[in-house]
Amino acid sequence: MTRLITTCISLFLWTASVFAQTPIAAGSQVAGQWKRSGSPYQIQGEVTIPEGMSLHIEKGVEVQFKTWDGGTHVSETEAGWLRIQGRLLADGTENDRIVFTRIGSEGSWGLLFFDSLSTGNILDHCVVQYAGSIDEIRGDYQTYGGVSAYKSNILIKNTVLTGTTAYAVVCGRGSNVAIENCLIAGNFGAGIGCFDAGPQIEKTTITDNVQAGVYGYRDAEPHLKRCVLVGNAPALHSDAAILDKCITDMRPMGRSVRMEDTDLVQPAPAHLQWVMGVETLAPLSEWAGRGIGCSFLKDMASRGKLAVFLR
Repeated sequence: MTRLITTCISLFLWTASVFAQTPIAAGSQVAGQWKRSGSPYQIQGEVTIPEGMSLHIEKGVEVQFKTWDGGTHVSETEAGWLRIQGRLLADGTENDRIVFTRIGSEGSWGLLFFDSLSTGNILDHCVVQYAGSIDEIRGDYQTYGGVSAYKSNILIKNTVLTGTTAYAVVCGRGSNVAIENCLIAGNFGAGIGCFDAGPQIEKTTITDNVQAGVYGYRDAEPHLKRCVLVGNAPALHSDAAILDKCITDMRPMGRSVRMEDTDLVQPAPAHLQWVMGVETLAPLSEWAGRGIGCSFLKDMASRGKLAVFLR
C-alpha cells in the first residue's frame, strides 16, 4: 500500500548550515512542503503527487533521483522519477534555484511526468539536469523528455534544462505548456519535442542540442517569440510552426513554418560564443530578452549548478 508523505520539516538553525537528507521510497505518495532543511530529497523509484493534492518545493532545495545506467531509455522500475497527478509548485529564486538532478555522478534518472488533468504546475528558477525518458509510461513519445506533459498544464520559466539523454521537454497530446526565459542546452535529443501540441515558447535560448532545437510531430504547431535557436541540428523541424522575432542559424524545416521578422544568421560561431559567457554578446541577450544573457549563465556556473557547455 502506498504511503502518503506530507513532508513539513521544521527549520533548525545552527551556526553553520547543516541540512538533513530525506529518502523518499519507491511507491510513495507525496504532498505538502519540501523545505530546505530536509534537502536533498532522494527519490528511489516512482513517486506520485496524487490527484487533488499539491507539493510545494521551497527555494534552494535539491531533489535527487536514483539513476539508471542501461541506456537512453530509462527503466520505469529501476530509476527515480516523479509522476504529478496533482500539482507541483517549484518556485526558486535567482539566487536560490531548485535543482532536480541525479544521485551521484553517473547515469540518468527518469523524468518529471505531468500526467492527465494535472493543472497549475510551475517550474520557476529551477535546474533540471541529467534526466532521461521512460517512453513505456504512455508510449508514442509522450514521455520522451526529462520534463514531460500529457493532457496537463505547466509553466516553465527562468529555468535551465540540460544533459537530458532524450528531449529536455516534451509537450505531449492535449498539453498546455508555456516556456519563458529559459536556457535549453546540451541535451542529447531535441531541446523541445511537440507531439500534437502547440506550446508557447518565449524569450528562450535553445542551443547545442544534438538533435533539433524544436521538433514537431503530427499536429504540432509550436509558437516561438523572441527566441534564439543556434547550434542545433536542425534549428526547427515541424510541419507547422511560427517564429516571431527570433534568431536562428539554420532555416527551419517544415511545410507551413512562418518566419515573422526573424533573422537567419550564418555562420553561427559568433553567436555560439554566447554559450561560453562572452560579455561582448550582451546586446544580443538584451535584444532576445531578459534572463538568457551571459550573466545568467555565469551566475549558474559560478554556483556549480550548470555543469554543461561553459567551455
